[in-house]
Amino acid sequence: MSSNMTIVGNLTRDGELRFGKESGKPWATFRLAVNYTPKDGDKKTSYFDVACWNELAENMAELPKGTRVWFTGRQEMREWETDAGEKRQSYSLKADDGGLSLRWDGVGVSREGKRSAPSSAGDKKAVEAVQQGFDGATVEEEPF
Repeated sequence: MSSNMTIVGNLTRDGELRFGKESGKPWATFRLAVNYTPKDGDKKTSYFDVACWNELAENMAELPKGTRVWFTGRQEMREWETDAGEKRQSYSLKADDGGLSLRWDGVGVSREGKRSAPSSAGDKKAVEAVQQGFDGATVEEEPF
């Protein structure tokens, strides 16, 4: 069984960043605890194994255990039978996207390594343009 879904929960352990043996591409795995309360009122928890790749893996692998996160991707369910004859199920998510949950926390954003720094010649031109366009007048009212 496979379907697309989004899950929100807490990381049960620190992310594990790995690199493909042949491709060298990064990938990471997580275990996510998802709490819910059904109609009977008893709080329950489901656990999902999550895997992601490339930049998402590198960014998410920095998050520590206990962090509230979300992932969206393809859900897969696996059924098997134990040696004792008990039927079991496990759920996993192959994540396409993910991030921090902002329900109870705030964050800052850093784009380290994503953009190149401006050149000194570009900096000078920007400063000159601002200086030429600024006449020292004050604005009486906010423009928006």
